[in-house]
Amino acid sequence: MIYATKLPIEIIEEIDQWVVDCKKIKDHKLSYLKEHDNVGTETNSYQISVPKNHIDNGFFLAYLTRFCAEKFGGHHRDYYMRCWDGHFDGYDIWLNFAYEGDSNPIHSHAGALSGVIYHKNSDLTPTIFPDQNRHYNGDEGTLVIFPSNTRHYVDKQISKKERISIAFNLNKRDSSNKK
Repeated sequence: MIYATKLPIEIIEEIDQWVVDCKKIKDHKLSYLKEHDNVGTETNSYQISVPKNHIDNGFFLAYLTRFCAEKFGGHHRDYYMRCWDGHFDGYDIWLNFAYEGDSNPIHSHAGALSGVIYHKNSDLTPTIFPDQNRHYNGDEGTLVIFPSNTRHYVDKQISKKERISIAFNLNKRDSSNKK
């Protein structure tokens, strides 16, 4: 199952601040120290984890876990984002800054559920899900979420305009162990 939804304006405003703060890091001369390492690192211009304080102090994670419980079952407390305490990555959520010529090769993720938030995608460069024969154009301000083992990719960007997406992974607790 692949679900897509328009994010509430309040969540979009939180994400706007993530982007401002991540651009400050991206533009810093020591930005390479905080660069996120994963599959897309080689083919995107820059990836960086969302600073931990944004996740801890905002409403996004509460919105996301409740949305997942509604769509995928269980209780919102069953869903959680892996935290890297004591590491610059913070949580399993990162921004992708892509420019002309960038792409993201076919891959899947860790965890139970993964997703993409489209922050800036003026030319609607799609995320392609080849095994489902589906694609999602990535309208700005939307979230698409899917099982983490779902293979997907983004073709080479043709536009000269900046594309900003946010990717994340969620884990799910086994609720049968609850007392």
